Amino acid sequence: MKEEILFNVTPQESRAAVLENGMLQELFIERASSRGLVGNIYRGKVIRVLPGMQSAFVDIGYEKAAFLYVDDAYIPTLEEQREMAEKTRKMIESQVRVGEVIPDEFSTLNESVNMRFRPDHTTIESFLKEGQEVLVQVAKEPISTKGPRVTRQVTLAGRHVVFMPFIEHTGVSRRIENESERDRMKEILETIRPEGKGIIARTVAEGSSYKTLKTDYDMLVKIWKEVYKKFDQMRAPTLCYEDLNFIERVLRDITDEDVDNIIIDNKSGQKEVERFCTKYLPHMKGKSKFYEESTPIFEKHGIDIEI
Repeated sequence: MKEEILFNVTPQESRAAVLENGMLQELFIERASSRGLVGNIYRGKVIRVLPGMQSAFVDIGYEKAAFLYVDDAYIPTLEEQREMAEKTRKMIESQVRVGEVIPDEFSTLNESVNMRFRPDHTTIESFLKEGQEVLVQVAKEPISTKGPRVTRQVTLAGRHVVFMPFIEHTGVSRRIENESERDRMKEILETIRPEGKGIIARTVAEGSSYKTLKTDYDMLVKIWKEVYKKFDQMRAPTLCYEDLNFIERVLRDITDEDVDNIIIDNKSGQKEVERFCTKYLPHMKGKSKFYEESTPIFEKHGIDIEI
């Protein structure tokens, strides 16, 4: 089966189409005017704490202040995490569902860790003060008159794994259903993950070796160290980390061994594809091609009609 990824890049929008034997399977679109903030990490400044709402507003340099809810603002101790993990384990074993557990798959960074670690008696005003500068990550895009929602429980997604610097957890994507494979991967992840840190294997990691997972994890740890270094050196509000751009996200999440070609109609974009593949997807190096025919690439491959 022949699989291709086609990129159509213009100043207004970027589109990516995944084809199998010439047939459109998936379509991704990002408009320049609506480039998302989700996944970005900022050094923000708390400008207001609202005890009645158990939330705070944080200046991250965006036109509207970001919203930080108490459970997203609280960084649990390792002891609190382990106590909650044990309670969750017992809950699952007894088949009683109360609240939510940490999701096994972060296919994007549009959600934060949603296990509730905060003790009931701990209020937001007890650990967060106006004027305090904090490291936050955008979890949800701004909507209408509301600013973005942020969390202090940071996650960084690589191709194969997700790294959580503040949450101790080992997980495997629920989409990996084979129990023996899940057990194998958990054993590998446990040897990779340092105490107090978290790691989740994404769906694409199925069948991956220790070396592959460790390489991906080490890359994320390196990124995290650079983010924290910038946090230490800069003053709020400032951007410490910007999530991957459209082309990089598509390549990270879609590209696998079955992809034969990556065709893109933008010269600088084609160089970007090669740089990304060289660094993170060496098996795809040299498979990208610059499309330079006069007929638009989506029209040439019949994608516009299918859309």
